[in-house]
Amino acid sequence: MPVLWAQAKTYYEQHGKKSNEWSWAPCYADLYGNDLEKTKLILENIKPDVFAVSLYVWNYQSAHTIAKWVKERWPSCLVITGGPHQYFKHNDDWFKKHPYIDGSLPGDSFGELCIQEILDNVDKNGNVDWNQVGNVCYPMGRSRLKNYSKKLYTTKHKTEFDYNWSAYNSQLPGIRNFIDYVKSNFGKPRLLGIIETTRGCPYGCTYCDWGGGINTKVIKRDFEYVKQDIDAICTLELGLLYFADANFGIFGERDVEIISYLAKTRTAKKQNFSVGYGGFAKTENRLPYIKEILKIDILNQLSVLGEIKISLQSLHDDVLKNIDRKNVAFEKQISVLQSVSPFKKLPIYVELIHGLPGMNLEKFYHELNVLGQKDLSVQWYPWILLPEAPAYSREYRTTHGIQTIIKTSEWWWADSNSTNNHNEIVVGSSTYSSDNYLEMLLASSLYHLFVQGGYYKSSIKHLKKQGIPLGSIIQSLIQEFLYLRPEYQTVTKHWKEQVLVNPSQGCFIHVHEQEVYLGLYFVAMAFLNHNNFTLPIGEWLKKKYQCPDKKIFQDQQLTVHVENFGTHTTQSVFQISFQTMEFKSQSILNNTLLQFTQFKNSGNILRARKKLFGLIDTNYS
Repeated sequence: MPVLWAQAKTYYEQHGKKSNEWSWAPCYADLYGNDLEKTKLILENIKPDVFAVSLYVWNYQSAHTIAKWVKERWPSCLVITGGPHQYFKHNDDWFKKHPYIDGSLPGDSFGELCIQEILDNVDKNGNVDWNQVGNVCYPMGRSRLKNYSKKLYTTKHKTEFDYNWSAYNSQLPGIRNFIDYVKSNFGKPRLLGIIETTRGCPYGCTYCDWGGGINTKVIKRDFEYVKQDIDAICTLELGLLYFADANFGIFGERDVEIISYLAKTRTAKKQNFSVGYGGFAKTENRLPYIKEILKIDILNQLSVLGEIKISLQSLHDDVLKNIDRKNVAFEKQISVLQSVSPFKKLPIYVELIHGLPGMNLEKFYHELNVLGQKDLSVQWYPWILLPEAPAYSREYRTTHGIQTIIKTSEWWWADSNSTNNHNEIVVGSSTYSSDNYLEMLLASSLYHLFVQGGYYKSSIKHLKKQGIPLGSIIQSLIQEFLYLRPEYQTVTKHWKEQVLVNPSQGCFIHVHEQEVYLGLYFVAMAFLNHNNFTLPIGEWLKKKYQCPDKKIFQDQQLTVHVENFGTHTTQSVFQISFQTMEFKSQSILNNTLLQFTQFKNSGNILRARKKLFGLIDTNYS
């Protein structure tokens, strides 16, 4: 949904000095699904005088391409960039490399305010007195060296920003125009709405580039205007509504009221969109409010995930210190949220980031021990180093020995052929090598397999009762068994010769003609290579840990793999069906698998809706 368009237009109509002189392009020009040629046709009809793009990893290439074309087509058009993916803070040649850009706004500044000041000061030839525009960076003369406006906005200015308006309510006709365009050009859409009730974040996590600014005072929109947004949103038949607050729940009772009002309005308007959250408050005294928010969410079946999320990034204090991350204690979060979880039997899952500074293999396997003890499903994210994040600074990278690779392809979504990306992935630091990073990726795939897939469930449960933690089992399995197998050597070779050096090569490898993310490699091996992978692992478990034959055999009989997929087996008086879904590219997980508790040990995560156990595609004939 065209959120920035709606917010900038609403703000200008309330605060701009020349509202009657400006005509805003229809917001379907802001459609990410358009190919560039369609976008150009739209722009030909508009003939813009001011053109602004927000740069991020997924649109970086195409946004630059279209901005360059706009400047060539209309030389007097003012081209402005904003967003988290700009390099002018670190590179003096930003405007030399991109001669079509006239000005760039730092990602932690307010875009609405910048656009208002530009529109109030630009002349008909595209000239601007940049000193009338706060915080903006612009090129000087023929040298195109960067310079900054003399008008600076401090934290005090941000806290005084007029935040009390409803973009969705004010721009509802234009937004409906956007939806009509999508329907006529792309069929029935699944629409994502983004709602912002606060701006800013009091924390300074070094990997983060939150748009409202990190390490800043949080400002909030009055409840009355949030209600207006919700009222308008509930007329649009969304698929998903995302709360773009860094710390939802930070304002306590006010945020509980917001989620309660959303739930009631959604029901009254007979809407069925799901809800996602950017992040929850990170202080212990806000846990009771988060608990209430989640209760309302669960009662009304709002959550898009069907699970309760805990964002930890790491369990190690020294790693958290390196990234300036503040967390409520892990055990405290678990104890509070587990009291919510049984309410509708919602599982808890944990979010972590691969490769943070200070991490090493010993600490990584320790995390697997702790999380595996509680059977928590985990979502690991790559660390994408972004130029607006504090960690991008030369000093920080040098201090922690940060090693990165550039990717113009998707890193972990094998079903995407996008070339719009510009990802800088962290794959090494002073405490771990790129080979260690690969081992962490592969070990996480085994964790997925054991915990979310129920792989060798009885055997692993037996070993855990013997005091052998899951992380130690995974470490031994990789280092003492799988590392010696020829397929592991193939993976290592592919990692070094392709993934680490080829910008267009994502973090994938082929397993039986299927392209698989390396963080799910062993999941694919288990499903596609039962005889040469699963059965030898059983023998290894017997030899290494004296695991009973009976448990190994029982687990092997219950393992779903490509050869028994679509059949059923009988165990005692129960019939267990492996007929979980049809082999079609658009197949979705049905109730049979959800009832098959062997593979629902701790939750499925969002990806399970289109993939076997939420982990690998099932496109076979």
